[in-house]
Amino acid sequence: MINRISKLFGTNGVRGTFGTGLTLDFIVDFTYALASYYKNGPIIVGRDGRMSSQIISRIIRSTLNSGGLEVGYAGLIPTPCLQYAAKRLGYFGGVMVTASHNPPEYNMTEMEIEASSAMKRVRYNQVTELQRR
Repeated sequence: MINRISKLFGTNGVRGTFGTGLTLDFIVDFTYALASYYKNGPIIVGRDGRMSSQIISRIIRSTLNSGGLEVGYAGLIPTPCLQYAAKRLGYFGGVMVTASHNPPEYNMTEMEIEASSAMKRVRYNQVTELQRR
């Protein structure tokens, strides 16, 4: 499990082929870990236009809500706009479902927080630790 998780974590998020490495169970487990990390909301969720993004964003929103967080939905939105909305509208953080420049079968979740890539990596490591428990 730990080796599988390390293969999914990239510089800015969790990336994998939807249905293979990035399974529904993994998305739910990872999102509960995110809920434990954030601890309180509200959190905003956005997505790109990939075929798998809509289902992944629904799972993330439902799981965050189940974890006790208030969740807003930005819908189909570019990542910079989600980052701006999170700050401007007073959200505690955000999750963007996108795989950016990767092939269409891939997808990814990114935590939208005010941090450098190095700090995001530290925070993802914290989320990974929460997920292992």
